[in-house]
Amino acid sequence: MLKILLSFIFALLTFFYQPAIAHDYFQIHVVDEETGRGIPMVSLTTNNHIRYVTDSNGLIAFYEPGLMGQSIFVNINGQGYEYPPELLGYHGLAITPLAGDSLVIKMKRKIIAKRLYRITGAGVYRDSEILGKPQPLKRPLLNGKVMGQDSNLSLVHNGKIFWFWGDTFKPEYPIGNFSVSGAVSDLPVNGGLPPEIGVDLDYFVDDTGFSKKMIELPGTGFVWLSWVARVKDNAGNTVIATDYARVKPNFDNMERGIAIFDESTEKFEKYREVPEWLKEYHLTNHPFIGNSNGKSQLYLTSEFAFRRVAPHVDSVATAAAHESFTCLKPGSVFDPDNPALDRAADGTLRWGWKRNTDMVDLKRQQTLIESGHIAAAEGWLHLQDFASGAAVVVNRGSLYWNEYRQRWILIGGAGVGEIWYAEGDSPVGPWRFVRKVTDHDIHFYNPVHHPFLDQENGRTIYFEGTYTKAFLQTQDNLPRYEYNQLMYQLSLDDPRLYMPSPVYKVKNDRGNDYRMKNQLDAEGRWGAVESSPFLAFAPDRQPEGTIAIYQSGEALSTETNGDPLFYALPAEPQKYEQLLGNWECKFTDQVFFTRNIRFQIKRAGESIEVAMESLGYSASEVIATDDSLHMTVGFFNEEHRLAIQVKNGKLSGKWQRKDAEGVGIVDGKSTDYRRYPLQNATLVPLFQYNSRDGKTVVYAIEDAMKNTKLVRAEKPLCRVWRNPAKYLIVDPLVRQGEL
Repeated sequence: MLKILLSFIFALLTFFYQPAIAHDYFQIHVVDEETGRGIPMVSLTTNNHIRYVTDSNGLIAFYEPGLMGQSIFVNINGQGYEYPPELLGYHGLAITPLAGDSLVIKMKRKIIAKRLYRITGAGVYRDSEILGKPQPLKRPLLNGKVMGQDSNLSLVHNGKIFWFWGDTFKPEYPIGNFSVSGAVSDLPVNGGLPPEIGVDLDYFVDDTGFSKKMIELPGTGFVWLSWVARVKDNAGNTVIATDYARVKPNFDNMERGIAIFDESTEKFEKYREVPEWLKEYHLTNHPFIGNSNGKSQLYLTSEFAFRRVAPHVDSVATAAAHESFTCLKPGSVFDPDNPALDRAADGTLRWGWKRNTDMVDLKRQQTLIESGHIAAAEGWLHLQDFASGAAVVVNRGSLYWNEYRQRWILIGGAGVGEIWYAEGDSPVGPWRFVRKVTDHDIHFYNPVHHPFLDQENGRTIYFEGTYTKAFLQTQDNLPRYEYNQLMYQLSLDDPRLYMPSPVYKVKNDRGNDYRMKNQLDAEGRWGAVESSPFLAFAPDRQPEGTIAIYQSGEALSTETNGDPLFYALPAEPQKYEQLLGNWECKFTDQVFFTRNIRFQIKRAGESIEVAMESLGYSASEVIATDDSLHMTVGFFNEEHRLAIQVKNGKLSGKWQRKDAEGVGIVDGKSTDYRRYPLQNATLVPLFQYNSRDGKTVVYAIEDAMKNTKLVRAEKPLCRVWRNPAKYLIVDPLVRQGEL
């Protein structure tokens, strides 16, 4: 009887229970305050750790029984986007969620790139669907039954974009497809979605509708692709080739080789095993065709592990046909303890393309430097963050020609979740300064720029990468975004991307000229280049505070004479120039007490003033020299006296509590991109040097001319940026082309 009664009550409750529908939800729209566009992957977390995450429209459908109608505080984490801190430093606000109501939250973009949308995985527009909002995709909730997907390779073939990924997860079981997934989409010019809106993927699927295996090999292990590229087969047809690896769970290779995409079966078929590659680790690459002197080569450039080979199926499948960029003797294997360095009789380290020789990438170069086998100046890579001055070890990424910049552009990963941008005059460089364009709380790896999505002749580019906490076991998974692809947009005319480029010394009949890449291209004078003595801003990159430098004969001058040769900083430093701008710092007792503050230092007549940007803080009793700052920071009834030294965009010092016990340290950094050229540690004066007979005129930084008999001018012409490289390594005649 009791069972019957309980069953009746349960049925009654079930009958009257109504699940939440669209008008029961509270709509939260998180947008970029600059563009008004919704921001994907923003987390709102309540004080009891309930976390909501925006979908690709920046929407959250909030419904939490017991909290509707209540005032609740939500912490906001935008991973590159920021909600301003309130009085006690929490990045969040109090909301009152009401059914059918809505709220817009505006966030400031701190990163240079714009996060647009998630490309893969389930629920890309989950909250938009719940709220009844428009979605641009044909399958916005579940496409190809893909829940998560790793690392993209892509190319255009026969008028379609082909997309390939690694390990792919499905809804019904933890083990999914570990033998490559694939899809196609239409190019935007052929009716596909504009890249700022989305990518409408049509997956290759199996009988169950799940993303099918794109390559099937006998034996155990994962199957990964290192790269995909269009090459010629033995019949002269253009086919899609790939470098595949069958690997153990510890990433050791069991099989390596080349496979060809069969368009009739829509799968890759093994073409040839290449056992010589078994010793090499799997490396995601994004090839391009480079043409030089009438010869086409397929270039592989990820992690600066440069290789090239003729774009023919038999060549790519023959290890001996590949050339590596290296400083080792031809035929050598890299031995960190006893490297076979290729040195000329005068000791010059010879970098170049060599067959049957191990490459020397950035990591191997660093190993050679740290072991003392080569000097730092002998390396071919000298990557430095233009903002902080720190060395940057760029790992996997892509390298392509950019028509808008008329340079080769690098999109590469580094650290945990960081993506960096750099420009080179040729594929092999020179590579000098880099800028971080986006950052994440956890890993964001294997980024790739998609040139086929470029807009405005390459002024606007798009790149994607894999977002995952897979290698950070202490982190929580971010629902729906974990192990999936995110798309970003980057505007290459953004002044935050302005960085110095090489200035070349060019031999002529009179003596020396100085040129930058654009002028050398126009004049066809690359063959006369002797060296790159310093760096400066190109004529189309004029940062605030720089001056134009002109060439008249052999002389360089600040006096107008035609078009500028380059832009540099004025010769004489301005008072307080190291102090001015926006700063972030923290002061702490290194035990318990920590405060984070932001402030701006501005000129005030002959002195300066400090404007606090953090709520509740004030600045007074400001005393400054060119590189030091003393001030009192107030917070409610507390006052702290700060004594700070500033050098190269970094701030450090001590604080002491006024009228009470308490001491500690202060450290911080500049956050003002307009000040980075001034704060970079490689900034040096550029002097004119003359021979005593007046026939020779040379421009150089001072320490580069110590052992010459030339006479230095009394005052510098301007300030430029030091080139740390001993050798000029450039291959300017390479042009990106088609097969």
